Amino acid sequence: MENKPSPYAPPLNSHSGHGNNVKAMRKLKRIFGVLAVACIVVAPMGTVFGMVRAFYALSTAASTPAPDELARSIRYSLFVTLVLLPVALISLAGWVVCWFRIRRVLRSSIRPVS
Repeated sequence: MENKPSPYAPPLNSHSGHGNNVKAMRKLKRIFGVLAVACIVVAPMGTVFGMVRAFYALSTAASTPAPDELARSIRYSLFVTLVLLPVALISLAGWVVCWFRIRRVLRSSIRPVS
């Protein structure tokens, strides 16, 4: 049995001229998706790591630990979250924009079979 392309899904290099644009948008969408997921995964891990460092300093200190040492660990954990979560949100927004543009281009190039 032959693999016939669907009449409602023209190939990306069809006469519509949007093939390269769709390919580039799909690649960009993939990059945005990977970046967003990576940031969403790494941000909480960085926060947890910084807090573990702060509590470890509390538990191993012979006396009360220096406030600077605790502040450094807590600052690190909050900074990781502060930097990575906005990057994740921007990446998610880019992914959504790419998704809508790809969808719009493909819908405009669909032509019914006569």
